[in-house]
Amino acid sequence: MAQQAALPTVVVELLMLHVHAGDPACIMVADLLSRNGLIDQPLLPKFGKRIRS
Repeated sequence: MAQQAALPTVVVELLMLHVHAGDPACIMVADLLSRNGLIDQPLLPKFGKRIRS
């Protein structure tokens, strides 16, 4: 497994921009990164399972 390394701030900011816009792929990536401790950004308040169509 790859060593855990900090993600550049700009990458996290752009990812979170898309998360807040409701992009399902970005939501999944942000959730994965958050669960693995690679980002400490809080995600949107509990989405439920709602993803934009």
